[in-house]
Order: sequence, then structure tokens, then C-alpha cells
Amino acid sequence: MEAWAELYLFESIQRKTENRIEDLRGLIRATANLLPDDERRHELLLLDFFKHPTNITEAVRVALYLGKVKGERLTPLQIREQAESRGFNFSEYTNPMASVHTILRRMREADPPAVDYDEDTGTYLMVAAAPPVSQTIVGKITQQAYWKLYSGAFNEPLTKEKLALAMDQLTDEVLSEEFKKAERSRDKEAE
Repeated sequence: MEAWAELYLFESIQRKTENRIEDLRGLIRATANLLPDDERRHELLLLDFFKHPTNITEAVRVALYLGKVKGERLTPLQIREQAESRGFNFSEYTNPMASVHTILRRMREADPPAVDYDEDTGTYLMVAAAPPVSQTIVGKITQQAYWKLYSGAFNEPLTKEKLALAMDQLTDEVLSEEFKKAERSRDKEAE
């Protein structure tokens, strides 16, 4: 009986939290419309980066977009893993990989194709128009990546896996920093 009460409590909290998140996302989207074009795109990009995918198609697209930003081709398994790491829950799917493959096939068959498929490696790369990425963000990620890799190169050899991990971490760090900066800017404007 205690488990049911606790489950009810946490589901209630979850619903309230999700409603508040949607309210805040709506507020950010509405205020972003008042900004100049470049700043609006930047705000909306950050909003998309910090959103947990709500359906499997969105989860696949976000994973592919992040792969494109990092210059990586992804296998279907990597796409699923990336989607899970961004907060998408595949537990309701009886065969999640079949669903991922179906979405990728549809994206490949779209006119124009949304992804490029490499038969030799079994990997995908997003080719469709993606949200604009601020060159400032890309520059920060690149600059920090070089410094981090350079400073760590003296301790141990650099491998492809370490490079990929460093780029993932730096992308998350820079995006979090940009998100916090945008938050501080909004707070100052509100004062």
C-alpha cells in the first residue's frame, strides 16, 4: 500500500513539474519572438537543446542533429543510445530498434532526403536543414576542445574514444554555459 501512495505522490509531482516546464518553455518562446532575429534563433536553439524528446521521431532527429553538430555519422544503435542519454524512454516500445530503423528509412526516402546513409559503415548523417548553430557556440566548443585535448595529451595518449568523449562533454558544457548566460540576461532585463 505504501508503494501505491508513493507512486501516486511522485506521479502528481511529475505532472506538476511537466506543466511548469511547458509554461516556462512557452514563456521563453514568446519572449524570444521580441528579440532580433539572431538572438531569437539562439534562444530557440537553446530551448530545443534542453528539451527532452517527447516522441521517438523527435528523439531520433535530435540525436542526428547532435551528430551533425559534432561531425559524426551515427549507427542506429548510437542514435538510440544518444536519444536515451537525452532523456527519451524506449520502455514503451516492444522493438525500439525496429522503430528507429523505420524512422531512418523514412528520413532516407523523404524528398529531399533528410539523412545520408553510408552502406559501407551502416551510418547516418543528417543532411536536411537544421536549426542554425551560433558560430560563437561552435567556436567556444572548438577552442575548449583543443585546449582540453592539448593539456591532457601530456598525461596519456589521445584515442578516438577520448576525443569523442571530450567533444560530447564540451558540447554539453558550452551549451549549459550559454543557457545560463541567456538566463542571467533575461533576469537582468526583468529587473
